Amino acid sequence: MDDFTERPYCVVDILPRQVPTDSGGQYFAVERWLLAPERAADIYRRFAAILLKLSCYCELQVSRDPEAGWMSAPEPETLDRLVNESVPDKNGAAEYLYIRVCPEEAVFMLSGDLCMTLYGASDALKELTGQLASAEGLFFWSPPENV
Repeated sequence: MDDFTERPYCVVDILPRQVPTDSGGQYFAVERWLLAPERAADIYRRFAAILLKLSCYCELQVSRDPEAGWMSAPEPETLDRLVNESVPDKNGAAEYLYIRVCPEEAVFMLSGDLCMTLYGASDALKELTGQLASAEGLFFWSPPENV
């Protein structure tokens, strides 16, 4: 598998678009507040729900380290547990989780942030992910440079 982080990407996010660096808003204060483990856990439960629903349509594979291999078609309980283990702790530390969508080999990445990044998705996968994100009260968008 090539370096998927080099591919165009989209994000499932708590906000409807990227916050400009000169916004004048309180993005970093809000981010710190939302990254508290109890609040971040709610967001990660929504990420898990999106991925569980997506697994009804296609095979998902998961890995903490793609170089070490992938677990195929994890049970719903396992996928839910792995996603929720990626919630950042009180120090902001989190375990990365990679979720490959087969057969197209698009990859979701959870990295302890308030978003879930999707690399290399087809238009059909983007459409479905957007619908699932919306159903969970989240947003799905592409950065301007990826449009």
